[in-house]
Amino acid sequence: MDVLLHDGSKIKKSLILKTLPSTPALHKQIEESGIFKTEVLVYKKVLSKMEKFLNNLNDKSEPLWVRALDVREFDQLLLEDAVGDLGYKTANRWKGWDLDHSKLTMKALAKFHALAAVVNEEHHYGEHFKQTVVERNFDELKDFFEVIYNNFAKVIEEKWGPEWTDAAHKVREVAPHVKERLKKLYVERDNILNTLILGHQTLEIFTLNMLFLILIVLKNL
Repeated sequence: MDVLLHDGSKIKKSLILKTLPSTPALHKQIEESGIFKTEVLVYKKVLSKMEKFLNNLNDKSEPLWVRALDVREFDQLLLEDAVGDLGYKTANRWKGWDLDHSKLTMKALAKFHALAAVVNEEHHYGEHFKQTVVERNFDELKDFFEVIYNNFAKVIEEKWGPEWTDAAHKVREVAPHVKERLKKLYVERDNILNTLILGHQTLEIFTLNMLFLILIVLKNL
């Protein structure tokens, strides 16, 4: 889009607009699942507080998420485009699985989760974040995860080469039990660090940015 600046000049700016699907059936499904509502609330009630916390610490390091320019409850998000405007590039994901990249990824995840936990102690995010998408939609999910994992195992077998056969077998073996294991994993407990789950349904663009950051820092992809 064209943006008019205060000095009268114009620049091109790329934005990401996320909305609920226009198809009635899909719109209803996504709305009832709470997936998009969670994403909107993350930007409005969580990331804004985390950003303020970092600013108070004068933390000028690479951002961990894409900034929301506008939020409309609960059907629209306007986000800045990290690829178009900030110079990030798509990395080779296969080469990004080495030890150095894994360490960088874990460091970013650790910072995000620690930050989320600390800010939650101060502000308390609210009851909506007490339940995950899996817990809210446990019965409706049926065999969703089993299908996903079996499809993944099939891709490994057909595309990744014979050296990955054992991995495909392990993925297929665990497929029927994923939903139950996730439900147990998400239970809040007093003896562990309770923080936000970094999932695609809430913070998918953070995950992408994290991979882009790897490209910039290590410069070997």
